[in-house]
Amino acid sequence: RDGGWGTARICSRRAFSTDSDMNDKTMYFHISPSGDWWTGPSIFAAKHLQPDYVKSIPIPTGFDPNKHFSENEDETESGLSWKEKEQLLHQIYDEGKLPAHLLTSSSKEKDKDSSM
Repeated sequence: RDGGWGTARICSRRAFSTDSDMNDKTMYFHISPSGDWWTGPSIFAAKHLQPDYVKSIPIPTGFDPNKHFSENEDETESGLSWKEKEQLLHQIYDEGKLPAHLLTSSSKEKDKDSSM
């Protein structure tokens, strides 16, 4: 979908191989200044980039970035427009942390699922 998502492109990949890997390791939300993001099992480092150019933010258990930032509208549960997603991604990069309102909504969904 070229052009439909503005200048920042979102990319997502699951960097773990099994569910047990995910449970054994902290996952990180990696984000660049442009708003591109992906997840992985370790802090991102690249010799050719300035330190902290790509920020690696630990993902709390139960938080699924795809539910908030996926390019596929069918996978996104946040109800945010692309412009709102883009602003939120830039905020995450600038602040170096995931916003509390996203974490709160994820923990409420997890509690709701576990009570059923």
